[in-house]
Amino acid sequence: MSLSVFRFDGDALVTPHLARLVGHDSPLLHFRRQGDGGMFDRFAEHAEELWGRGRPV
Repeated sequence: MSLSVFRFDGDALVTPHLARLVGHDSPLLHFRRQGDGGMFDRFAEHAEELWGRGRPV
């Protein structure tokens, strides 16, 4: 399983890519930031952590 996360200010589109399914068969979740510590913040923090681990190639 992997994720595609697209973040736009207070909105995020998240697609969990499930095993044995192509992208268009995977669900698309729309998160809107409502306050601190919600689902939006969880996915945003996860994406920021992954970007922080990136290294130039």
